Amino acid sequence: MNYESLKHKKIIYYLAKKIIRFVRKLLRLPHLYYLKPEVHREILRVGFIVQLPAIWDKQIDVYNELITRDNVEVFIFAVPQYNWDSGKPEGEVDSFFKDLYPDLIDVSKMKNIIEEFKGYKIDYLFYPRPYDHYLPTELRSETLYKFVSCCYIPYGMSGSDVFNDTNIYSPFFDNMSIIYMDSPAQYELMKNRYRISCLFGKKKVLYLGYPVLYKYLSDSYKQNETCITWTPRWSVDPKIGFSSFLDYAEDFLEFVKNINCACVFRPHPLMFDELIEKKIITLEYKEYYLKQLSKYNVLYDIKTPIDEIIKNTSILITDYSSIIAQYFLTGKPMIYCDKGMKLNRTFKEMIELNYIASNKNDLKKYLTNLMNDKDFRKDSRNKYIQNNFSNMNNPSVNIVNDLIG
Repeated sequence: MNYESLKHKKIIYYLAKKIIRFVRKLLRLPHLYYLKPEVHREILRVGFIVQLPAIWDKQIDVYNELITRDNVEVFIFAVPQYNWDSGKPEGEVDSFFKDLYPDLIDVSKMKNIIEEFKGYKIDYLFYPRPYDHYLPTELRSETLYKFVSCCYIPYGMSGSDVFNDTNIYSPFFDNMSIIYMDSPAQYELMKNRYRISCLFGKKKVLYLGYPVLYKYLSDSYKQNETCITWTPRWSVDPKIGFSSFLDYAEDFLEFVKNINCACVFRPHPLMFDELIEKKIITLEYKEYYLKQLSKYNVLYDIKTPIDEIIKNTSILITDYSSIIAQYFLTGKPMIYCDKGMKLNRTFKEMIELNYIASNKNDLKKYLTNLMNDKDFRKDSRNKYIQNNFSNMNNPSVNIVNDLIG
């Protein structure tokens, strides 16, 4: 294929995306009639849809702030995981939520979800992630935006523009009355997408700080005994971040069997399923690997909330992940396994103030240095955190104040 032909194809692709987005905007204009970014009521009723424990940390601080306010009633609508293809629930509501919130509302027990939900007269409803297809039809934003002001806080901080089709341009956001963004850059993109809706007061797009980041500035996350944690990604698609597990699985075992400190293996919960489904590894290899981890006293942990994992970790080995920003604010060192992922400016700056491993020799060298307290970039990280985050106001308080007016 010659250069001119490739250039023309790129232009056509770019124009096609622009046209599709414009047509989509026209088709979604009726949404504006229903959107209500501000609700004025003596007692506000706010709901949260919860489904996955691993992402509840992005909204829990807003929930905790809301329950301290006298003029707010808060409800948790718990949903089991749903099969994307069949549209049916798989199992029950996660016990994590049942134990934490005994008074939650179990949606799977509802006989008529839409009518029973309406009975709670919810004013604002927070969605956990921008994927309606993982919810029952009756609770999807495309159904409920007509009856409630739908709200969203990103379930992970965006570190690359390759995810903007999901993070910015998904039709899901057409159904949101209020969108609280995770960074100034993402705010500008979303605000630009909905500038007309915002101008006429039919939608609010705001950056009031990202709630999950705030607590990691606390001293309680900064100091702890030596613990190495490895968090390989789930994907085998280089465009969205390739998993380092395939490169360093055996090297990690070789390293941990010769050291005397706590070690945690915390892969993305979908990693093994994805690798087995793609026939990259077998179920037998997974079982072998977990046995080897146990043999060398490495804890395999995909259940503990990520904030606890971060608190207890002194050296993080990670692929591309939204937890990079959370861990970075602790000031503790990180080794980033570079697989060619194109990062945005904020994540690039954070990674460059840590250590970048391109091969097993890099990984071993940086681990050895950090195990011996040779963290040469510690002062630079702390200076960056001081200059960019030390004056952060509590985002959860900001969001709650915005909601209740």
